[in-house]
Amino acid sequence: MGEVSCPKATIVVPVYNSVRSIQRCLDSLLAQSERSIQVVCVNDGSTDDSLNVLHQIAQADDRVLVIDQENAGVSCARNAGINAVEGETVFFVDADDYIDAQTVERVLHSMESADAEVAVFGGVCEPADAAPKRVQQLMSPKAGTFGARDPQLLFHSNAQPYACRAAFSRQLAQSRKHSLSPPFGLWARTSSSQSRAMRLPQERLHADNSTTT
Repeated sequence: MGEVSCPKATIVVPVYNSVRSIQRCLDSLLAQSERSIQVVCVNDGSTDDSLNVLHQIAQADDRVLVIDQENAGVSCARNAGINAVEGETVFFVDADDYIDAQTVERVLHSMESADAEVAVFGGVCEPADAAPKRVQQLMSPKAGTFGARDPQLLFHSNAQPYACRAAFSRQLAQSRKHSLSPPFGLWARTSSSQSRAMRLPQERLHADNSTTT
């Protein structure tokens, strides 16, 4: 048999009592123009019907992997997802959010072109008129590519790498030393190494404004 190639990207989705939103979320992921993806859904002890919905979706699309664990919190759920990553680049999407169809393809292309280990992209809060101005600013990074030690990565131009709007190389995401609290532990490692990071204002995450704080 020939060697099975790894997916280009893995999208980790922590799920907790998200039965009302998880279908839309996963529909947006599975409709990505970049088809070479793995979607890792970590059910974090949901008490609603989320797990059954996840199993139904996984049965229909073999790119979806479902992990079921006792409730341990969103960071532990993301870490469980990181442990199962097969893709070369790791994205995190919350279960009540969704992304535009070309997001993964464009982010991967931009990261490859810039030889970057981390990318931060933009987002839109819904409903927009209910989002505080500061939240809207934080979800609107200015375009640029930066060396790892550039302080602008952390302190300027709304580059803060919230997990739901950042992508990381698999090597960086699976670093044991920094895996307990993504994304800020990962960002700290990047800013002290020789890697590069970038911001992409045009790629969009659609975030439920009730959970974007």
